[in-house]
Amino acid sequence: ELGNYIRGKEVSDAKKTIDDMIKDTKDFGFNMIILQVRSFSDAIYPSSIFPSSRTVVNNEGDKLSFDILDYFIKIAHKNNIELHAWINPYRISNDTDINVISKDNPAYKLLNTSSDAVKVIDNVGIYYNPANSKVESLILKGIDEIIRNYDIDGIHFDDYFYPKSDDIDILEYSEDNNNLTLKDFRLKVITSLIKNTYDLIKSYDKSILFGISPDGNIDNNYNSN
Repeated sequence: ELGNYIRGKEVSDAKKTIDDMIKDTKDFGFNMIILQVRSFSDAIYPSSIFPSSRTVVNNEGDKLSFDILDYFIKIAHKNNIELHAWINPYRISNDTDINVISKDNPAYKLLNTSSDAVKVIDNVGIYYNPANSKVESLILKGIDEIIRNYDIDGIHFDDYFYPKSDDIDILEYSEDNNNLTLKDFRLKVITSLIKNTYDLIKSYDKSILFGISPDGNIDNNYNSN
């Protein structure tokens, strides 16, 4: 986790740590860094949509001491290394305690509302409901913010989508399943996000890559994630 290396450090020391990371990357012969910029409906950069990430600050929403993403990109590019942004699209928290979510988090505003967009799942965590239209719009808005404000080389999604829950999207499924099985309905939901994300990125800049980290077990990509 990035915060283990820069959280709580003075800006100059944090930047020196990033400099060293990128130097090591170059020295080992790598030409790309995939940097996790959104772990929990948050951001490691100043965002008008998401609060600062507790992976790099003490508490979600604390003021960032500098724009971590911007600095990573500039130093990486100076060393001829690509910088790609890694996003967890649906995860809000690994904990079910809503107190870890700041009031500036879009998830907080959707908690306990009739929209069914955010779910607290026992023994799993807090997640956005993938089938909710507000959720897809929010994810796309967040990606648009990155590609328009940063010289990013790629956007990548984590390797899982649906949390382990039988009922996170059951309302949307019951209202609009078009005779699909629940599994096929969920595949349709994820396909929509992937297509719209790809179209958004490529309509802005065809050179920006879009990818997903697949599960090593191919069957899990369809049956578990």
